[in-house]
Amino acid sequence: SDDSGLLVNLVALGMLLVATYALGTAAAGPRAGLLSAIVLGSYPILIGLVHILLVETVMVLLVALTLLALWRSEGFHKAGWSSLAGVLTGLGLLTKVFFVLFVIGPWLVTMWIAWRQSVEATTTASRRTRIFNLLVALLYAFALAGIWYAYNWRPMLARSMSAAVGAEGALYGPTDPLQWRNLWGYFLSVVGLGLAPFGFLLFLWGVVGLFKAPTQRDALTTGQGETAKLLALFLTSSLVLGYAVFTTLPNQDLKHVTGILPAIAVLTGWGVTVASGRRWRLVTALATLIMVAQVLLATVPGALTGKIYAISIFEKPLVLLYGAQPWHNDTRYAAPNRAAWPIREVLQYALAVTDWERLERDRIRVAAIDDAPGIEEYALRFEAYRQQMPIAVGPVSRRNLADYDILIHKTGVLGWSPRQAEAEQVLIIVENERAGYSRLPRTFPLPDGTEVHLYAAPSLPLVVSP
Repeated sequence: SDDSGLLVNLVALGMLLVATYALGTAAAGPRAGLLSAIVLGSYPILIGLVHILLVETVMVLLVALTLLALWRSEGFHKAGWSSLAGVLTGLGLLTKVFFVLFVIGPWLVTMWIAWRQSVEATTTASRRTRIFNLLVALLYAFALAGIWYAYNWRPMLARSMSAAVGAEGALYGPTDPLQWRNLWGYFLSVVGLGLAPFGFLLFLWGVVGLFKAPTQRDALTTGQGETAKLLALFLTSSLVLGYAVFTTLPNQDLKHVTGILPAIAVLTGWGVTVASGRRWRLVTALATLIMVAQVLLATVPGALTGKIYAISIFEKPLVLLYGAQPWHNDTRYAAPNRAAWPIREVLQYALAVTDWERLERDRIRVAAIDDAPGIEEYALRFEAYRQQMPIAVGPVSRRNLADYDILIHKTGVLGWSPRQAEAEQVLIIVENERAGYSRLPRTFPLPDGTEVHLYAAPSLPLVVSP
């Protein structure tokens, strides 16, 4: 069914909460672990992504599991945890290229811990064990991900550059992200849309709690001491690098930076546990009530769904309540209801009009001119993959228009507002007779009263007359 693929996200969310609990428990016991998991599971950006068939939820899970395995390896002293860290890193690199930003810091900190403990060791056997376990972990990571990257590094690099700083990335943020106004705006977006303001306040309280001067009893019961300092550095290295990179890129779509969430949640749960002391039960109950309530109220079918409350701070908006699932129109972002949106029929028609005997390739290249609900790029790609159709779907712009065989256009509003200007220019080109594009005869009516039109490139051999 259309929802079966989305169950992957539910499984990933459950595993993510368990991994976060385990990492928080390693910091300061079960109380910190429980609060860390509750806070993470209530971040609006994460709840929103669980509703969408994208890779980010799984990526966040693999970040959390990698952090847990690296920390439990005790500086690559434990072979099993070290090997698991390598396997998880390889899987994370296969899930999303930007995964590396959230784990490279913890990897380096773990290597530093291993080096420090090796220097302090009285025998060379411990040093050899750590080096061997490190090499095995790296071997697992390279064995899993290295082959794919070696084979696909050119298209991967081109796609990553386009998404980060190219024409595609420019659709998701400012052209000059390093201006202080834009840096401030990105920070407020992370606070308001990512963590929720209350979640960010909990994080600040947690950071203050971690700087609290511990008594000897605190050091034993709340995880403060030399090991705690290393763990704080370990978690901070995951948070700082990921945030620092994405705040400087034109593409400031918040889903890319979600890899920082496990570190933020554990630092929050850990620090608040230390700061609240004997009032931990009351603090946890109130934090749970507020964090969970705001998600339930702002998510379909909550009473505040679609209502956005924001304030302006230095001319940039801070969203106070974010609807984690704000879309409607009976569609999923990547898996729309096929009964209402004829995506399969549109793609089948694109295959049917192609003269495969004269086509010198084994697949056709299709793009949606406008990123409109029901025929967006991700929906087309998902359906083509699910039906195992010989169709490659990608984003279209004036720069790469010549790369596509068939262009799909939904009449009415030209989709997502940041891409409307580009979509309008592409549509002008394909409707210009001198460009040589052919509008195909069949149209597809949609439930909202609009239609889907298809345009064939001049180079595509057809079996029908336009």
